Amino acid sequence: MGTAAVPLKGEVKDGKVTFQYASEYDGQAITVVYSGTLVSATELRGTIHVQPFDVGGEFTAARAPAPAAKPE
Repeated sequence: MGTAAVPLKGEVKDGKVTFQYASEYDGQAITVVYSGTLVSATELRGTIHVQPFDVGGEFTAARAPAPAAKPE
């Protein structure tokens, strides 16, 4: 399975984040929509909805820790 860049469109406003992208599943066009709230400077929680299948769920996203500095 290959990877490809997909265009995202979305908005961040008043601590709310929404974004979506178009893709394909088993030959059918889909749109994946994320809606969330910034609960801290490093965490986002929200919902995901896949159209037109009317399926979804919840997600939590956290910033990865910065990599440790390499000794010289």
